[in-house]
Amino acid sequence: MARKKKETSMGQTELFEANVKTAPCVPRIKAEVRKWAEGENRYAGVTDTTRTLLEYWFHTDREIDGKPFKFYDCQREAIETLFFLFEVKGAPRHRELLETYASEYGQEIRLLQHDDVPRYCLKMATGSGKTMVMGLAIAWQFLNAMNEGDDRFAKTFLILAPNVIVFERLKSDFAGGVIFKKFQIIPKELRLFWPGFDFYMRGDSERTRSEGALYLTNIQQFYERPNKSDDEPDPMTGVLGDKPPAELFQIRDC
Repeated sequence: MARKKKETSMGQTELFEANVKTAPCVPRIKAEVRKWAEGENRYAGVTDTTRTLLEYWFHTDREIDGKPFKFYDCQREAIETLFFLFEVKGAPRHRELLETYASEYGQEIRLLQHDDVPRYCLKMATGSGKTMVMGLAIAWQFLNAMNEGDDRFAKTFLILAPNVIVFERLKSDFAGGVIFKKFQIIPKELRLFWPGFDFYMRGDSERTRSEGALYLTNIQQFYERPNKSDDEPDPMTGVLGDKPPAELFQIRDC
């Protein structure tokens, strides 16, 4: 005979519920982004370049290798959220995000120790296409910097892989701009800017200076590289800067 499931009281259930969510801003941000992206005047408040990209990526019928192509819903949601926070909301910092989207938690949430610049985290499941989202975000920043002349946007990018295995996977997508060509990320009306973008993988030698560049390396390069010499630094060393000094500790007998 099957054992009857023991009913639990409301008080017992509450013991297993966290008082503060790990991502308190997410529900309200998602609702606001959805309304912004699906409303009658969708994508209001962004640059013409950003609107062109969003319409091309998510609202245009496209084919790749003769087959219909469409981005995953999670990729679209991640990109729309990033664009909304950066352009429409003005790149709010951690404190501003909490005050706007998680004010009901009050003093239960701790602020970041260093909150001088905006920092965003796009959390996606394994296999959901995170690398593609990285490519879309890079194209968005660079093309806005070139076409809009807006100094809010960047032309140079650094991707740090957590280990060599991930580095090799990212290299297969970003070396030579493979991912941008294969998935036709750049729309025709903005392709005139793209030849000015270059790609540097760990160990590459310096090439002719370009308008923009992507640097890919792994985090261990921060600690394994020698200090810069008086010689002309290679591109990756120029981006990473000097090797962090080691902190020495003296062991004393107790």
